[in-house]
Amino acid sequence: MKYTIYQFCKDEKVYYVGCTKNFAHRKYCHRYDCAGNKKKLALYDFMNENGGFDSFTMKAISEIDVDSYKSATVVEQNFIDKLKPILNVNRAYVSKLVKKEEEKLRGRKRRMRVPCCYCGLLRSQLHMKQHQNTLVCRRSRPCEYPI
Repeated sequence: MKYTIYQFCKDEKVYYVGCTKNFAHRKYCHRYDCAGNKKKLALYDFMNENGGFDSFTMKAISEIDVDSYKSATVVEQNFIDKLKPILNVNRAYVSKLVKKEEEKLRGRKRRMRVPCCYCGLLRSQLHMKQHQNTLVCRRSRPCEYPI
């Protein structure tokens, strides 16, 4: 399948990189979504604040022939890493290894013990809300509401 990797740029600065099968249709959709303000995306907000869709150039930077959409997103991510556009908020492709490492890091962060802001006891962030509803913690709070 043929895919097109494209970029939105203005004054030679790249702001967004994307991937599509049908470049003309994708350009139409971007123009429509930008004008309609129905989708709240950073790309469309930025475009509308900086002169609208017509002040940006959407141009194809590569045409690739790959066997799947996943393969196309790998190439798109390579362009994103190389060009570093500011409006690509999400990664186009995340490998299983990177995803696993990020999940591990998130899990560690949630299990990390931190002091409660009311009573000072060390609790994991994962169970902090539950702890703050206990009598021990509620009694140490400033007296906003009687218990």
